[in-house]
Amino acid sequence: MNWIDQVVNNEGEHRFEITVDDQTSFAEYLLRKDFVVYPHTVVPKAIGGNGIGEALATYAMNYAREQGLKVKPYCPFIAKFMKDNLNLYGDLLADGFRLPS
Repeated sequence: MNWIDQVVNNEGEHRFEITVDDQTSFAEYLLRKDFVVYPHTVVPKAIGGNGIGEALATYAMNYAREQGLKVKPYCPFIAKFMKDNLNLYGDLLADGFRLPS
């Protein structure tokens, strides 16, 4: 399944969501003037391992790019996703923000 097509931007809760079998996965975000902070991502165990987290991370990067925002990925999952895909998303990393080694 192409999970990215299932992502919903729940602006009221400030998170990107995918719901499967009554289980909601999400990536939280905080909007600032020139950047977006990604503090936390959750994928319930019951639906984990199916690429849902990667779809949320991809959507998050695409959202930042479309909005002209830099990214501060405090969430370890989002930070690792960015690091693993630096060729695609490295330009979005906020100035002075370091990804874990």
